[in-house]
Amino acid sequence: MLLINDQRRNTSNLKFETSRRGLSENTQDEYYTKIKQFQNYYDKPATEQTIEDIKNYLHHLLTVLSKVRQVSTESNTQTL
Repeated sequence: MLLINDQRRNTSNLKFETSRRGLSENTQDEYYTKIKQFQNYYDKPATEQTIEDIKNYLHHLLTVLSKVRQVSTESNTQTL
């Protein structure tokens, strides 16, 4: 339950920050989706991820997922 609360708090902070920066609703939703996917991949909040976790996740996107479907790795990179 603690993990779920941490993830909710982090995504709430993300929504606040993207809104404060004046990003469009679509961009905010896209950032939220990318961070949620990232958190789910490691099953821990994004704030607990390391630089190495980010690198490994981006490698995963480039190698594994890009073979299955077209993934916008540029979008993921910018978000993370």
